[in-house]
Amino acid sequence: MIETYKDFNKTYTPEVSEAYPTEAAICNALSFAGYVLPQGLYPTNADSLANFMKDNENVDNFYKNYSPTLYKEYRSKMPGRYLPIDVVQVLIQSVNLWLEKDILNFEELTVEEIHEKVSNGNPVLIIVTDNNTRSLIPILGIDDKSEWVAALENTTIKELNAGIIKPTYSDKKWVITIKPAEPVI
Repeated sequence: MIETYKDFNKTYTPEVSEAYPTEAAICNALSFAGYVLPQGLYPTNADSLANFMKDNENVDNFYKNYSPTLYKEYRSKMPGRYLPIDVVQVLIQSVNLWLEKDILNFEELTVEEIHEKVSNGNPVLIIVTDNNTRSLIPILGIDDKSEWVAALENTTIKELNAGIIKPTYSDKKWVITIKPAEPVI
């Protein structure tokens, strides 16, 4: 079982990974939320998560059952294929399997609901697209101007807003939320 902690005085240095930026974003948000991530055989948490997603049979089976067409393209290494990290539900299931706990959720939230979560110290991962590239931006806090602050970015959500993915039928945003960590006693 994964250990959790919530130490509001802890200083956290975000992880950076050129090879696995999405995995690093997830690991940063989880660490900021108070989760102690599994120690793998790899030098960083992002490397450990990426390799877990590639090698885990349960992740592979979930992807195969969740989206057989995308899975078939992925396994046949077709150009433009979607890796497990690129399919939101597979990504969430993979992280939850890695942590052995249901921690991540995909939700559609209003700006006010996102603001409330972040205000309460619960980071969210905003799904952002820039042309054909999709990424996750961890929103870890609020600055003194009441604007969300993205991890590892010197940007505010106003600057990212054009790229935040939302369903066409709603003004809500697509986000991945993180269940608050519970202290280990």
